[in-house]
Amino acid sequence: MIDMSAAMKAKSDQLNFVDLGVDGELLITIEHINYEETRDQQKVWIYYEGCNNRPYKPSLGMIRVLIGAWGADGDTWVRKSILLYGEKAVTFGKGEVGGIRIRSLSDIPKEGYTAFIQKNKRVRVKQTIPLLIIEAAPIADIDQQWIDAARADISALEQITDEMYKLRIQSLL
Repeated sequence: MIDMSAAMKAKSDQLNFVDLGVDGELLITIEHINYEETRDQQKVWIYYEGCNNRPYKPSLGMIRVLIGAWGADGDTWVRKSILLYGEKAVTFGKGEVGGIRIRSLSDIPKEGYTAFIQKNKRVRVKQTIPLLIIEAAPIADIDQQWIDAARADISALEQITDEMYKLRIQSLL
């Protein structure tokens, strides 16, 4: 089977709607923020784990949501998480072009954060962004992973030691 899905990725310097697809989701954890006042558009670039230098560049409406929920100090956003999704109903000009919206956020009150989202030039809609709850792996699973990794390393070390011992014996003969 030839996986053709990589062929549809946008050739771009940012995360795009087509990368998520219609109603697709992406969970990101922020590594750092780049803000430049001099940029005409997309002043905020959010770099996240695994972005491959293709940051999320939120729209003005999504920036308003983030600032409302987390505050204006971008440094405090680091290590917080966002669940993004692709929404085909996002418009630009007179047509639907699709866009990236925020589905949920970490580090907000458990009742969520209520914002007014700009749907188009004239319409704003009240929306509650729910708290993003990230399930952690059970401790027992993590412990087992450490044990398995340690056993693999010990086996490799024993093999290397055995080989070195054999070579040493051969060199003495």
